[in-house]
Amino acid sequence: MIYAEDIMVDLETLGVTPNSHILSIGACTMDRSQTFYKAIGLQQRNIDFDTVRWWLKQSDKAQDVFNHCAQAPALSTVLRDFTDWFKEVGDSDSKIWGHGATFDVSMLENAYRGVGQNIPWAFWNVRDTRTLIDTAVWVTGNDQKPERKGTHHNALDDAVFQVEWMASIQRALAEVRK
Repeated sequence: MIYAEDIMVDLETLGVTPNSHILSIGACTMDRSQTFYKAIGLQQRNIDFDTVRWWLKQSDKAQDVFNHCAQAPALSTVLRDFTDWFKEVGDSDSKIWGHGATFDVSMLENAYRGVGQNIPWAFWNVRDTRTLIDTAVWVTGNDQKPERKGTHHNALDDAVFQVEWMASIQRALAEVRK
């Protein structure tokens, strides 16, 4: 079950490994009433040049994150801010969702460990959208993907879209259950 106080998170990064450079964190509650977005300044983390080349092919709006990173706070500051936000909008049972079992949440957890901060969610509360999408296809024959709004590869817009997708799936699965 997906609850309003669950959190969807999306990262924009310069790589696909857990210790990749994080450009920005976007997140929202599942009811979309609370959001978080921050760009992150330069870090001592890995940069994958295939990912950099991929970024060069993205829209100007998506690439705007690089303009914000130049003036952005350090990773440790943004993670502290994210922890405060997470605890304010969620509770000890809040699930954290990412789009992939080994990407957004794993990278965030690695970043928290890297700066010596506590991870604000319990490891057993990590959830993955792609598994739920596959389940929707298996049960309903359709991935239930809604019309895309916002800027592709903007962390907050992606998080909001993923929440809308999860809500669409939840409605479809509730219909099957009737």
